[in-house]
Parts: sequence; structure tokens; C-alpha cells
Amino acid sequence: MIRKNSITPIQFFFVLLMTQISTFMIFNQKNVIQVAGNTAYLDVLIAGILKQLIIVAIWYSVTKMKKEDKFNVLNYYFGNKIGYALNLLYALYFFLIIIFLVTRFAKSVNVINFPLTPTWVFILLGITIVFWTGRFDLQSHSYMYGLSSFFVIVTVFVCIFSLGDVNLEYLFPFFNKGASPFIEGIWIALSSVIGFEVMIYYMSYVETDKAKKMLTAATAANAVVTLNAILGTFSFIISFHEEELDIIHFPLLTLAKSFNIGIISRYDILYFIPWLWLVFIGFISYSFLLNNQVYNLVRQKFKIKSISWIIAVGLFLVALNFTNIARVLILHNVLNWFFVVMAIAIPLVTFCISLIKKEVKTDV
Repeated sequence: MIRKNSITPIQFFFVLLMTQISTFMIFNQKNVIQVAGNTAYLDVLIAGILKQLIIVAIWYSVTKMKKEDKFNVLNYYFGNKIGYALNLLYALYFFLIIIFLVTRFAKSVNVINFPLTPTWVFILLGITIVFWTGRFDLQSHSYMYGLSSFFVIVTVFVCIFSLGDVNLEYLFPFFNKGASPFIEGIWIALSSVIGFEVMIYYMSYVETDKAKKMLTAATAANAVVTLNAILGTFSFIISFHEEELDIIHFPLLTLAKSFNIGIISRYDILYFIPWLWLVFIGFISYSFLLNNQVYNLVRQKFKIKSISWIIAVGLFLVALNFTNIARVLILHNVLNWFFVVMAIAIPLVTFCISLIKKEVKTDV
């Protein structure tokens, strides 16, 4: 392992935290509320618990392996051929997530603040960040994640500050849409906070003799993300009528626009800056994984910088085809199915195999 790509459990915590928070900024909880109604925050809580079960499954599978095998988790449990195919599938998954993040980011900036600027300009900006940061070592990324965690506090502040002007009547009647939408909302909540599945790769970079430290870091990251999502969802429920949510693209930005501070006329711009940066973190995390995945898949025939160039060009050309809202929705539906396979099915199957496969477990 390259020394600069090794991280501590605390850095691992920030990597997982910020990867999930960045996708939460794009996959916001609006859809959960539209489906489940005024109990959507309970869906988010249940989704967080289910996510924790998958996190424990991934942790167990990886820590059961010998230290030298941890960079080839899927190859170890599924064999070289199937493992290679699954790693290729994860690379495609990361590629599509970056496409979705970039196009949603570009469309958001275009609609909210720069309606006269062509969307491709913001796509190019996002891809440039992917190209530039994807070649950095993981230690540099982890420092960036740690510093960026301050912006999570800003997001919490926006939600809490908005509670001063709410309508509690939106909370009643309880379970206003019934049991079936509530159950459906759990799935939507689970798929809207993606990012925890990356630990199947990031765990191999953590330097520690105690496996429990990695589980503690991953659990803490999940707890912070879940609480943040619950707070955001609850704030949206009591701040907006369901009909208003139909026309509001990003509730958090709308809440920021509602603030009125005497010396600042456009407070939402101050929030928009950390919102952008949190989205950029998603570009950084997934681009690192994508670059390294492709680098390993091609058997190191190309230098990592060359691969970064190829991936960046490919991302830009593909993203140009998803500037239309209808196509973005299609991509979102595709990612939902990918999520089932990559973040739920494969980790759980790997866990089941790890229960059968005998190996000396890491010291816990």
C-alpha cells in the first residue's frame, strides 16, 4: 500500500461521513416526504438502522480476511474471475454516480444562480474538479474531509434556524398517507443517503491493529449522517406543504433564502458556497475510487495520471447527454437498481460467504 494512501480510523470516519453527506446534498429527502408524508423522518431513522446492519456486514467480511488480502475483498470471496467482474461493476457504479452528481450539480447552479450560463460550463467545472482531485493521495483527501466537516454544522444551523417559522399542523394527522407509503418511504430514504458502501474499498486503507476501531468510526459516521438527515427531513415537513415541495428543487437552499439578516441581503449565497463544496466532496471521493479501480482493473498498464485524463474526458462526454431532466430521472432510476446490487446484495452475499469461509480473524 502506498504510504500516503494509508489513513487512521479518525480519518476513515471523515471519509465515510463526508462521502455520505455530499450525496445527501443531491439525493435530498424531498422524495421521502412526498411518498411517506409527515412521518418521513421515521423512515429516515429506520433506514439508518438498516444501513448500520449492512455496515456491520461489510466490516465483518473485511476484518475476517488476512491483512495482505484486504485490497482484493471481492476476489478473495468470489474468486478471481467473478471478483474481477464485480470490481468492474463497482467501477461502472462509481462512474454513474459521478455523472449523476455532476449533472445535478450543474443543473442546480444553472437554475438557481446562473440561468443564462450554459449547463455544459458547470459540467466542465465539475469534471475538472474530478480530474484534478482524483489523482491526489487519500491522506490529502482525508484532511480535506476533516476541514469540510465544519460545513455540516452550517447545514444543521440552517435547519435549526428555520424552526422559528414553522407550521406544526403539517405533522398531523399522524401517518397521513398510511402504512404502504410509509414502508415505501423506508426504501427511498435508504437509497437517498448512499456512500456507506464505499467502505468495502476504503477499509483496506485503514492502518490499525484493532478492527473495532473501524466499526466504531463507520458507526459514528452513520449516526451523524442519519441524525442530520432526520433533522433536515423534519425541518422540511414542518416548513413546507406537500404541494410546495412539488415545485421546490432543493428545500435546504429555499430555507436559506428565507432568512432575513439586516446586514446581509442574500444570505442564501453564503449557504450556497458550503453547499457547493459539500457536493464537490462527493466528486473527490468517488473519483479517487474510480481512478484506483480502473487502474487496478487494467493491470497497471497505464499510469494513474493517464487514466485520470481518460476518465475525465469520458465523464464529460457522457454527462453532456444528461442535461435533460427526463434523462437525469432515467439515470436516477438506473442508480436505484444499481444501489440494490452494489450497496445491499453484494455486501450481504459477501457476508454470508464470510460466515462459511474459514480464516483467521483480525484482532478485535
